[in-house]
Amino acid sequence: MIAKLLLVLFQVHALALLMSCFCRLAKTSKANTLPSVRWVFTGLSIVSAWCAAAPWLFAYRPDLISTALVCAITYTQIVTSHHWRRGVPHQFLKESKE
Repeated sequence: MIAKLLLVLFQVHALALLMSCFCRLAKTSKANTLPSVRWVFTGLSIVSAWCAAAPWLFAYRPDLISTALVCAITYTQIVTSHHWRRGVPHQFLKESKE
């Protein structure tokens, strides 16, 4: 019972994390966003997709620690999402060359 709950929590949060990364990446561009920011969200997207697929691809069964970590990262994305409502936060923008 606990193993199934951990699996469901792990996958739901991994998919939510993937969606949040996609939404943030959709607002970035090579022209105006720091490369490090784009790379971080790209990497997090890849890892979250890997996490979501791992139970089917490799019969992975998440433990409490890995589930808690995916949940914590997902909630961090959710809590900080309001900073992205109007686009990329100014701290993540490239400096203009005027």
